[in-house]
Amino acid sequence: HISDFSMPVSKRMPYFRDYMLKHPKMRKEYVDLKTEAIKLGKLNNKEYNAHKAKIIDKILGSKFL
Repeated sequence: HISDFSMPVSKRMPYFRDYMLKHPKMRKEYVDLKTEAIKLGKLNNKEYNAHKAKIIDKILGSKFL
């Protein structure tokens, strides 16, 4: 992917990845939440992302607001 690294999303994604690599319990919680979304039939992007939003906000906090 080509990204403009001055954009917030370009900074959030590597931070999120690095956080998950360092925190296995949170990574499991995230994977479980993603699995739950699929089991609940949240298959379109809007529903799926909304289901994950709370944990993503918890991880990112106000760091990128």
